[in-house]
Amino acid sequence: MRLDVTVEHIDQVAVVIACGEVDIMTAAVLGDGIEAALSMSPAAVIVDLSEVGFLASVGMSVLISARRRARSNVAVIVVADGPHTRRPMELVGLSAATPPAL
Repeated sequence: MRLDVTVEHIDQVAVVIACGEVDIMTAAVLGDGIEAALSMSPAAVIVDLSEVGFLASVGMSVLISARRRARSNVAVIVVADGPHTRRPMELVGLSAATPPAL
């Protein structure tokens, strides 16, 4: 399955919407979308993984890398409410509410 990523802007917030599967073959697509969002100097970036059916560890690495690349005053928020995204993030400790952990 492929991954479709779109970036929308709502005021000063960039919303990265992913739909599909995030694995070794598609993680760069997610990374590119996040990078495009960050390049617009938003106040916050929301990464919406609600429509993601599979999240491999490489996808979680992309999310961690995005937080590290963001300026200190840019919040990076991940919406991962589905069982295919929330559970893997919980297992590796990425579901903490603190901003540095995503």
